[in-house]
Amino acid sequence: MRMFLAAVAAAALLSTTGCVFQSRVNLGEVASNVGFVNVTTGDGTFENYRAVSYERASELGIGLGIFSFKLMELYPAMTNEALLQDAAERTKAKGANAMINVRPQTGFFFGFIIGGYWDTTAGTGIDFKG
Repeated sequence: MRMFLAAVAAAALLSTTGCVFQSRVNLGEVASNVGFVNVTTGDGTFENYRAVSYERASELGIGLGIFSFKLMELYPAMTNEALLQDAAERTKAKGANAMINVRPQTGFFFGFIIGGYWDTTAGTGIDFKG
């Protein structure tokens, strides 16, 4: 019985601590969808530009997972590209035509079997003159 209670306590502790993970995102697809010259995780080869804004996009939802590892998003289930595209469209509305220093989507899952998750991504929109 003690082992069972210890396992339940460990499962409860792990499910509440969560885990931060980083995912892959197709930057070229985001650039193409928004109409940007480039979207990059570094500062690229841009020499003549003006920083327009730093935008962050977040998604809070419900997903399936084991302890602190998210296996599947249930609702709203945005793709990593759609999440970054949300931030990119906001920078474009402010006059940007490219994004630099993009931080790919990172996520945090909390729960056991079913639970909540929080995904976030960010980047700097620039007005590239080249």
